[in-house]
Amino acid sequence: MTRTRAVWIGPVAGLLAVVPAAVWWSRLPHRMATHWDLGGRPDGSMSRAAAVGLLLGVAVVAGVASGAFAARRSRAAGLVGGLAALFAWVTWTTVLANEGARSWRSASHVSLVVVVPGVVIGVVTAVAIERALPRRPLPELDHPLPSAGLRPGERAAWSGRVGWTPVLPAAVALLALVVLAFVRAWPVVVPLVVVAVALSAFCPVRVSADRRGLLVRYGWLPWPVTHIPLSNILRADAIDLQPMEWGGWGYRGSRRAMGRAAVVLRRGPAIKLDLADGSTFAVTVDGAAEAAGVLNDLRASAPGG
Repeated sequence: MTRTRAVWIGPVAGLLAVVPAAVWWSRLPHRMATHWDLGGRPDGSMSRAAAVGLLLGVAVVAGVASGAFAARRSRAAGLVGGLAALFAWVTWTTVLANEGARSWRSASHVSLVVVVPGVVIGVVTAVAIERALPRRPLPELDHPLPSAGLRPGERAAWSGRVGWTPVLPAAVALLALVVLAFVRAWPVVVPLVVVAVALSAFCPVRVSADRRGLLVRYGWLPWPVTHIPLSNILRADAIDLQPMEWGGWGYRGSRRAMGRAAVVLRRGPAIKLDLADGSTFAVTVDGAAEAAGVLNDLRASAPGG
Protein backbone atom coordinates (compact mmCIF):
# COMPACT_ATOMS: atom_id res chain seq x y z
CA MET A 1 0.00 0.00 0.00
CA THR A 2 2.81 2.42 0.87
CA ARG A 3 4.55 1.87 -2.44
CA THR A 4 1.24 2.33 -4.31
CA ARG A 5 0.73 5.67 -2.56
CA ALA A 6 4.22 6.79 -3.56
CA VAL A 7 3.50 5.90 -7.20
CA TRP A 8 0.30 7.96 -7.35
CA ILE A 9 1.15 11.11 -5.38
CA GLY A 10 3.18 12.69 -8.18
CA PRO A 11 0.75 11.98 -11.04
CA VAL A 12 -2.21 13.22 -9.01
CA ALA A 13 -0.34 16.42 -8.12
CA GLY A 14 0.45 17.01 -11.79
CA LEU A 15 -3.07 16.26 -13.00
CA LEU A 16 -4.51 18.82 -10.58
CA ALA A 17 -3.19 21.42 -13.03
CA VAL A 18 -5.83 20.27 -15.53
CA VAL A 19 -8.73 21.36 -13.30
CA PRO A 20 -8.51 25.18 -13.60
CA ALA A 21 -7.76 25.01 -17.33
CA ALA A 22 -10.79 22.80 -17.96
CA VAL A 23 -13.15 24.78 -15.72
CA TRP A 24 -12.27 28.33 -16.82
CA TRP A 25 -10.97 27.81 -20.38
CA SER A 26 -13.83 29.73 -21.99
CA ARG A 27 -13.36 32.66 -19.63
CA LEU A 28 -9.68 33.13 -20.40
CA PRO A 29 -8.55 35.91 -22.80
CA HIS A 30 -7.05 34.84 -26.12
CA ARG A 31 -3.71 36.15 -24.86
CA MET A 32 -3.01 35.43 -21.20
CA ALA A 33 -0.79 37.32 -18.79
CA THR A 34 2.09 35.00 -17.95
CA HIS A 35 4.53 37.36 -16.27
CA TRP A 36 4.19 40.07 -13.63
CA ASP A 37 6.62 42.80 -12.55
CA LEU A 38 7.81 43.34 -8.99
CA GLY A 39 4.75 45.48 -8.33
CA GLY A 40 2.43 42.64 -9.31
CA ARG A 41 1.33 44.18 -12.62
CA PRO A 42 1.17 41.94 -15.73
CA ASP A 43 4.00 42.76 -18.13
CA GLY A 44 4.19 39.70 -20.42
CA SER A 45 1.79 37.44 -22.26
CA MET A 46 1.39 34.30 -24.34
CA SER A 47 -1.45 32.90 -26.39
CA ARG A 48 -4.02 31.01 -24.34
CA ALA A 49 -3.17 27.67 -25.97
CA ALA A 50 0.59 28.15 -25.56
CA ALA A 51 0.39 29.31 -21.94
CA VAL A 52 -1.96 26.58 -20.77
CA GLY A 53 -0.17 23.94 -22.84
CA LEU A 54 3.23 24.85 -21.39
CA LEU A 55 2.07 24.90 -17.78
CA LEU A 56 0.02 21.72 -18.11
CA GLY A 57 2.78 19.98 -20.04
CA VAL A 58 5.39 20.55 -17.34
CA ALA A 59 3.04 19.62 -14.49
CA VAL A 60 1.64 16.47 -16.09
CA VAL A 61 4.93 15.20 -17.53
CA ALA A 62 6.68 15.76 -14.19
CA GLY A 63 3.84 14.01 -12.38
CA VAL A 64 3.93 10.96 -14.66
CA ALA A 65 7.74 10.85 -14.41
CA SER A 66 7.48 10.94 -10.63
CA GLY A 67 5.17 7.92 -10.69
CA ALA A 68 7.58 6.05 -12.96
CA PHE A 69 10.50 6.83 -10.66
CA ALA A 70 8.49 5.76 -7.61
CA ALA A 71 7.63 2.45 -9.28
CA ARG A 72 11.37 1.84 -9.57
CA ARG A 73 11.88 2.98 -5.96
CA SER A 74 14.07 5.81 -7.21
CA ARG A 75 14.55 8.70 -4.80
CA ALA A 76 14.25 11.04 -7.80
CA ALA A 77 10.47 10.52 -7.50
CA GLY A 78 10.21 13.05 -4.68
CA LEU A 79 12.12 15.81 -6.46
CA VAL A 80 10.16 15.41 -9.72
CA GLY A 81 6.84 15.06 -7.87
CA GLY A 82 7.54 18.28 -6.00
CA LEU A 83 8.15 20.01 -9.33
CA ALA A 84 4.79 18.70 -10.61
CA ALA A 85 3.00 20.10 -7.55
CA LEU A 86 4.77 23.45 -7.91
CA PHE A 87 3.71 23.81 -11.56
CA ALA A 88 0.18 22.75 -10.69
CA TRP A 89 0.11 25.66 -8.25
CA VAL A 90 1.53 28.01 -10.91
CA THR A 91 -1.17 26.85 -13.32
CA TRP A 92 -3.94 27.57 -10.80
CA THR A 93 -2.45 30.98 -10.00
CA THR A 94 -2.04 31.97 -13.66
CA VAL A 95 -5.49 30.80 -14.73
CA LEU A 96 -7.28 32.47 -11.82
CA ALA A 97 -5.40 35.72 -12.42
CA ASN A 98 -6.60 35.75 -16.07
CA GLU A 99 -10.11 34.38 -15.50
CA GLY A 100 -12.74 36.85 -16.71
CA ALA A 101 -10.17 39.42 -17.92
CA ARG A 102 -10.92 41.25 -21.20
CA SER A 103 -7.25 41.22 -22.15
CA TRP A 104 -4.02 40.10 -20.58
CA ARG A 105 -3.24 43.67 -19.51
CA SER A 106 -6.34 43.70 -17.32
CA ALA A 107 -5.46 40.42 -15.57
CA SER A 108 -5.35 40.50 -11.78
CA HIS A 109 -2.21 41.73 -10.08
CA VAL A 110 -0.07 38.88 -8.77
CA SER A 111 2.46 39.45 -6.00
CA LEU A 112 5.68 37.46 -5.85
CA VAL A 113 4.48 36.30 -2.43
CA VAL A 114 2.23 33.76 -4.18
CA VAL A 115 5.36 31.81 -5.07
CA VAL A 116 5.89 30.92 -1.41
CA PRO A 117 2.83 28.64 -1.04
CA GLY A 118 3.80 26.93 -4.29
CA VAL A 119 7.27 26.18 -2.98
CA VAL A 120 5.82 24.91 0.29
CA ILE A 121 3.37 22.66 -1.57
CA GLY A 122 6.20 21.35 -3.74
CA VAL A 123 8.39 20.56 -0.74
CA VAL A 124 5.53 18.89 1.14
CA THR A 125 4.71 16.77 -1.92
CA ALA A 126 8.35 15.76 -2.35
CA VAL A 127 8.67 14.78 1.31
CA ALA A 128 5.38 12.83 1.18
CA ILE A 129 6.59 10.82 -1.81
CA GLU A 130 9.99 10.15 -0.26
CA ARG A 131 8.43 8.99 3.01
CA ALA A 132 5.98 6.74 1.16
CA LEU A 133 8.76 5.00 -0.75
CA PRO A 134 9.69 1.69 0.91
CA ARG A 135 13.19 1.57 2.30
CA ARG A 136 15.53 -0.57 0.32
CA PRO A 137 17.02 -3.52 2.18
CA LEU A 138 20.79 -3.54 2.39
CA PRO A 139 21.88 -4.97 -0.96
CA GLU A 140 24.06 -8.03 -1.16
CA LEU A 141 27.50 -6.91 -2.23
CA ASP A 142 29.32 -8.77 -4.97
CA HIS A 143 32.61 -7.71 -3.42
CA PRO A 144 34.02 -7.67 0.11
CA LEU A 145 33.71 -4.49 2.13
CA PRO A 146 36.80 -2.26 1.96
CA SER A 147 39.29 -2.77 4.78
CA ALA A 148 42.38 -0.86 5.87
CA GLY A 149 43.86 -4.03 7.37
CA LEU A 150 43.70 -2.79 10.95
CA ARG A 151 44.11 -5.36 13.68
CA PRO A 152 41.86 -5.37 16.75
CA GLY A 153 42.82 -2.50 19.02
CA GLU A 154 44.69 -0.57 16.31
CA ARG A 155 43.60 2.96 15.45
CA ALA A 156 43.85 4.95 12.24
CA ALA A 157 42.54 8.14 10.71
CA TRP A 158 41.99 9.29 7.15
CA SER A 159 41.33 12.70 5.61
CA GLY A 160 40.71 14.04 2.13
CA ARG A 161 39.29 17.05 0.36
CA VAL A 162 37.44 17.93 -2.81
CA GLY A 163 35.91 21.15 -4.11
CA TRP A 164 34.22 22.98 -6.93
CA THR A 165 36.48 24.33 -9.60
CA PRO A 166 36.88 28.11 -8.98
CA VAL A 167 35.55 28.69 -12.50
CA LEU A 168 31.96 28.04 -11.37
CA PRO A 169 31.59 30.76 -8.69
CA ALA A 170 33.67 33.10 -10.88
CA ALA A 171 31.29 32.53 -13.80
CA VAL A 172 28.25 33.29 -11.63
CA ALA A 173 29.91 36.46 -10.31
CA LEU A 174 30.76 37.52 -13.89
CA LEU A 175 27.15 36.97 -14.93
CA ALA A 176 26.05 39.20 -12.04
CA LEU A 177 28.40 41.96 -13.26
CA VAL A 178 27.10 41.68 -16.83
CA VAL A 179 23.48 41.91 -15.65
CA LEU A 180 24.37 44.90 -13.45
CA ALA A 181 26.20 46.66 -16.29
CA PHE A 182 23.60 46.22 -19.02
CA VAL A 183 20.27 45.77 -17.25
CA ARG A 184 20.80 47.02 -13.69
CA ALA A 185 18.22 44.54 -12.45
CA TRP A 186 19.04 44.34 -8.77
CA PRO A 187 16.44 41.62 -8.08
CA VAL A 188 18.50 39.43 -10.43
CA VAL A 189 21.96 40.61 -9.39
CA VAL A 190 21.53 40.04 -5.65
CA PRO A 191 20.57 36.34 -5.92
CA LEU A 192 23.48 35.76 -8.34
CA VAL A 193 25.93 37.31 -5.87
CA VAL A 194 24.49 35.16 -3.08
CA VAL A 195 24.93 32.05 -5.23
CA ALA A 196 28.53 32.98 -6.08
CA VAL A 197 29.39 33.49 -2.40
CA ALA A 198 27.67 30.23 -1.45
CA LEU A 199 29.58 28.30 -4.10
CA SER A 200 32.91 29.74 -3.00
CA ALA A 201 32.04 28.99 0.64
CA PHE A 202 31.34 25.38 -0.33
CA CYS A 203 34.86 24.96 -1.67
CA PRO A 204 36.66 22.87 -0.63
CA VAL A 205 34.84 20.14 1.29
CA ARG A 206 37.06 18.37 3.83
CA VAL A 207 36.25 14.79 4.79
CA SER A 208 37.76 12.84 7.68
CA ALA A 209 37.24 9.31 8.98
CA ASP A 210 38.44 8.21 12.40
CA ARG A 211 37.19 6.75 15.70
CA ARG A 212 34.61 9.54 15.93
CA GLY A 213 33.05 8.41 12.64
CA LEU A 214 32.74 10.49 9.46
CA LEU A 215 33.03 14.27 9.54
CA VAL A 216 32.38 16.59 6.60
CA ARG A 217 33.38 20.25 6.86
CA TYR A 218 32.39 22.82 4.26
CA GLY A 219 34.79 25.44 2.91
CA TRP A 220 35.87 28.28 5.14
CA LEU A 221 32.69 28.16 7.21
CA PRO A 222 32.99 26.80 10.77
CA TRP A 223 29.39 25.60 10.58
CA PRO A 224 27.55 23.45 9.60
CA VAL A 225 29.49 20.22 10.03
CA THR A 226 28.04 16.86 9.05
CA HIS A 227 29.00 14.31 11.71
CA ILE A 228 27.96 10.68 11.53
CA PRO A 229 29.08 8.79 14.66
CA LEU A 230 30.86 5.49 14.22
CA SER A 231 28.13 3.77 16.24
CA ASN A 232 25.52 4.75 13.64
CA ILE A 233 27.46 3.25 10.71
CA LEU A 234 26.45 -0.28 9.71
CA ARG A 235 28.92 -0.45 6.86
CA ALA A 236 30.95 1.77 4.56
CA ASP A 237 31.64 1.20 0.90
CA ALA A 238 33.28 2.97 -2.03
CA ILE A 239 31.03 3.61 -5.04
CA ASP A 240 31.17 5.30 -8.43
CA LEU A 241 28.63 8.05 -7.79
CA GLN A 242 26.62 9.51 -10.69
CA PRO A 243 25.22 12.92 -9.65
CA MET A 244 21.84 12.64 -11.39
CA GLU A 245 21.13 9.38 -9.57
CA TRP A 246 21.35 11.36 -6.33
CA GLY A 247 19.46 14.46 -7.47
CA GLY A 248 22.29 16.56 -8.92
CA TRP A 249 25.19 18.52 -7.48
CA GLY A 250 25.59 20.12 -4.05
CA TYR A 251 24.04 18.86 -0.82
CA ARG A 252 21.23 16.65 -2.08
CA GLY A 253 18.38 15.05 -0.19
CA SER A 254 17.71 14.65 3.51
CA ARG A 255 18.46 11.63 5.65
CA ARG A 256 15.52 12.33 7.91
CA ALA A 257 12.88 13.28 5.34
CA MET A 258 14.03 11.33 2.28
CA GLY A 259 16.05 8.47 3.72
CA ARG A 260 19.27 9.48 2.03
CA ALA A 261 21.54 12.46 1.46
CA ALA A 262 24.77 13.13 -0.40
CA VAL A 263 27.42 15.79 -0.79
CA VAL A 264 28.01 15.73 -4.54
CA LEU A 265 30.69 17.94 -6.04
CA ARG A 266 31.50 15.75 -9.05
CA ARG A 267 30.94 12.31 -10.48
CA GLY A 268 33.26 9.46 -9.52
CA PRO A 269 34.61 7.94 -6.29
CA ALA A 270 32.48 8.44 -3.20
CA ILE A 271 32.14 7.08 0.32
CA LYS A 272 28.71 5.52 0.85
CA LEU A 273 27.48 4.78 4.36
CA ASP A 274 24.56 2.52 5.27
CA LEU A 275 23.35 3.74 8.66
CA ALA A 276 21.60 2.15 11.61
CA ASP A 277 18.58 4.46 11.28
CA GLY A 278 17.86 3.03 7.80
CA SER A 279 19.20 6.02 5.87
CA THR A 280 22.14 6.36 3.49
CA PHE A 281 24.79 9.06 3.24
CA ALA A 282 27.43 9.59 0.55
CA VAL A 283 30.14 12.12 -0.19
CA THR A 284 32.32 12.35 -3.30
CA VAL A 285 36.03 12.38 -2.55
CA ASP A 286 39.25 10.77 -3.77
CA GLY A 287 40.48 7.84 -1.69
CA ALA A 288 36.94 6.72 -0.89
CA ALA A 289 37.96 3.05 -0.60
CA GLU A 290 40.67 3.84 1.96
CA ALA A 291 38.26 5.95 4.03
CA ALA A 292 35.59 3.25 3.90
CA GLY A 293 38.18 0.66 4.97
CA VAL A 294 39.18 2.70 8.01
CA LEU A 295 35.55 3.10 9.06
CA ASN A 296 34.73 -0.60 8.57
CA ASP A 297 37.75 -1.73 10.57
CA LEU A 298 37.15 0.73 13.41
CA ARG A 299 33.47 -0.23 13.52
CA ALA A 300 34.31 -3.93 13.66
CA SER A 301 36.69 -3.46 16.59
CA ALA A 302 34.39 -1.08 18.50
CA PRO A 303 32.43 -2.45 21.47
CA GLY A 304 29.36 -4.20 20.08
CA GLY A 305 30.73 -3.92 16.53
